[in-house]
Amino acid sequence: MLTDENILNAVKYIESNFDSDPDINILSDIACYSPVHFRRLFKNQTGYSPAKYLEMTRISKSIELIRAKAPVREIAFDTGFNNYETFIRTFKKYSGIAPGDLINLLKVLEQDTDKDQPVIIVHQNVSLIQTRSLLKNSLEENLFSKDKIQDLKVFRITESTLSARKITDKFSFHDDLVTAQKILQSY
Repeated sequence: MLTDENILNAVKYIESNFDSDPDINILSDIACYSPVHFRRLFKNQTGYSPAKYLEMTRISKSIELIRAKAPVREIAFDTGFNNYETFIRTFKKYSGIAPGDLINLLKVLEQDTDKDQPVIIVHQNVSLIQTRSLLKNSLEENLFSKDKIQDLKVFRITESTLSARKITDKFSFHDDLVTAQKILQSY
C-alpha cells in the first residue's frame, strides 16, 4: 500500500498514461521530488522502478484487452509498445506465456469451465506436492472458498517443441469428492 500521496499521484499518472512513455522528469514533477529522490522513493513505495512499473502496467492492460478479444498486434501498439516483437518478449517475461498461447488457453477455459468455477493452471513440471501447495495458497488467500473445491479444475500446460503451450490434461474434483475432502482435511 502506498503511503506517500505524491508517489501515489505518479502511479496514477503512469496507470492513466501507460500508452505513452512518461518522462522521469514529468513523473518527478508530478510527485514534487527531484528525479533521483523520486526514483528512490518510487522503488521503496512500489517495489519497482518507474520503468518496470510502466511495463507491468502495460502487460496488465494488454491482458485485459486480450480477454476483451482485441487483436494482439493492435494491443501491442495500443499499450505503448513501439515494436511488436518487444511486446511479445515483454509479455512473456511478465506473464510466462506468449499472447497467442494465452488466447488459446482462454478459449479452452471458456469451453471447459463455468464463469464462477475455480481454476488452477500449472506447468507440466509442477509436481503434485507443488499443485497442492498452490491449492492451499489459493484457499488461504480466499481466491475461492472451500465449498467450491469440488468444482475446482486443474489444467496442466505442456510445451511442444515449437515452444507453444497447450493444455494436455484436466483434473476435476467433481467426480472425486473423497480426494477433495482429504485435501480439505489436510489444510
